[in-house]
Amino acid sequence: MAYENEIYYSVIIASTVSLISCGLLIAAIVIVKGSSSLSYKLILYLTISDIFTSVGFLLPNSPLEVCYIQAFLINFSILSSIMFTAVILNFLHWTIVLQNKPSMKLEIFYLVIAWVLPCALSVIPIITKSYKNTSGWCWIYERNLAVSITLQLVEGFAIAFFVLVYNIITLIKINKKLKSELAENEREDRLRKKLMKRMIYYPLVLLICILPAGIYRILESKGVDSSIALKIIAADGQCLLGFGNAIVYGFTENLKKKVKLKFKLIDYDESAERFSANNVDYKDS
Repeated sequence: MAYENEIYYSVIIASTVSLISCGLLIAAIVIVKGSSSLSYKLILYLTISDIFTSVGFLLPNSPLEVCYIQAFLINFSILSSIMFTAVILNFLHWTIVLQNKPSMKLEIFYLVIAWVLPCALSVIPIITKSYKNTSGWCWIYERNLAVSITLQLVEGFAIAFFVLVYNIITLIKINKKLKSELAENEREDRLRKKLMKRMIYYPLVLLICILPAGIYRILESKGVDSSIALKIIAADGQCLLGFGNAIVYGFTENLKKKVKLKFKLIDYDESAERFSANNVDYKDS
């Protein structure tokens, strides 16, 4: 169909943008040798999941075997990406509010939540044979409306909603903690306020990227034939989740400064390093 070609061409652009941003983020983490830090590991894991989303959307939606692969990759990777946003906020709460130190057990727990669980959930539609071509890309669709809606909620939108609520509540707790602490100097206070302002964008990325797909599926369940524009926005929004996450979660001021220091583009700033050590910018204790 002609509209499917339009969706696919648009998806190619959106996925390429996400792949480039994810690739640059991974390169930056490798350059600063941050792979030993749990904070950077979580960002790295999130980025890997976002790469799978872009790859999934780039696959063709036929034949049936490839359609199943595409649907599984999209469902698993988007679920994983959503869960990793909750994991990162939980980690910030763990270090900033509770002032606990990260551990190997904590990392394993996070991986179970954000990789193993989404993988297990994504297998269910394979067993029920519910992955089908759904107007441009393969995902969950059943002729039985109740079954189709239930699976779509369990496999995606309900989880996204609860994670969004959890992230907002956790952010409120973190902001409250940060506001209650006294900075050692004016610079640290300014950086802390900047971080608090940045964290507002955390739930917005998820909302902006997933909401169009939610609207599209609601209209589809009601038998409304959505416009090609909405289908393109829904597909591109999910593809651009990787780009949004890379910008908001990945390219923090701390990471950018470390990259610049590595290439000797700026001088070492001791006050900035002390600020990072306060667990404010994904810095492990």
